[in-house]
Amino acid sequence: YKVKLDDVQINKHDWLRFLAMYIADGNVTYFKKENKYVISITDSVDMKDKNENLFRKINLNPYSYTPKNNENVVVTKGNSLVLGKFLKKLGISNEKYIPLNITDFSKEDALIFLNKYVEHDGYDNGNGIKRIYTSSKILSNQILELCHIAGFTPNLKIIDNVGKKTIINGVEANINHPSHMITFSENKIYNQETNVVINKHRTDEWYEGYVYCVSVPNET
Repeated sequence: YKVKLDDVQINKHDWLRFLAMYIADGNVTYFKKENKYVISITDSVDMKDKNENLFRKINLNPYSYTPKNNENVVVTKGNSLVLGKFLKKLGISNEKYIPLNITDFSKEDALIFLNKYVEHDGYDNGNGIKRIYTSSKILSNQILELCHIAGFTPNLKIIDNVGKKTIINGVEANINHPSHMITFSENKIYNQETNVVINKHRTDEWYEGYVYCVSVPNET
């Protein structure tokens, strides 16, 4: 199964892995004079070979370097007009989202995305407990939905450390947005397949009546 983006054709699972990596650690820079989009992934040095290999799988020619001021980090880059335009629209960290229909994900798709995201911007205790971090509310809700599709019962905790400092890839940075921490356990599986598949379980019908807002005593 392959995913088509204009004139680019990519293996579906390679695309999900790359998308998870990009949303976790990536950015796109546009150079107007050259009409060039450069996709960058900033990661720990030990991820260099794995990241470059994934770049190649989606038809990008990678080149990597280590910044002079941080020997623990490697930046991997690749140029693509089509992919650059597509990824640029995802915005910056607190705006990022998965630009796909989540309800169409199979259990395998969800697991591939979640595991790859954890690898880049998460925590794995080695005993089945995993955590994902994001400052994007939209992405947080999508990750929660993917957890359910994968068969996990996720827990969400919002940590508001706005105004404080943190260390990202060995560099001190300001915290500008609350962090959404999603924890799930591979040892607590309650379902094995996707509960709802949009193409199978949803129907659309025209409605010409009135639509009302429902309120309850506690206003929720």
